Amino acid sequence: MFWDNFVKLCNERNTKPNPVAKELGLSSGSVTAWRNGVVPRDTALQKIAEYFGVTVSDLIEEKKPAQDGGQVEEFIRLYSSLSPELQEAFLVQLRLIAGEK
Repeated sequence: MFWDNFVKLCNERNTKPNPVAKELGLSSGSVTAWRNGVVPRDTALQKIAEYFGVTVSDLIEEKKPAQDGGQVEEFIRLYSSLSPELQEAFLVQLRLIAGEK
């Protein structure tokens, strides 16, 4: 599960597993192990999850087909592509729309 989810996230960002691992300070040997079915250690999983703006569960659990036509996935992808400042500004606006403070 992890490898498929990891590759999918890489593809969504138009990158490859080895460059992501390198950017996170992880070895290419780790990438080879993941490709062969090894699940990363908790610390690596957390780094990867933070990099992609997903949860660790998103990385290690089987993905079920979306019931929303992919809108939530698209929302997450777009939100993750924003800078931290724009993410915060977006959340402020979304809270206003949802009627929260």
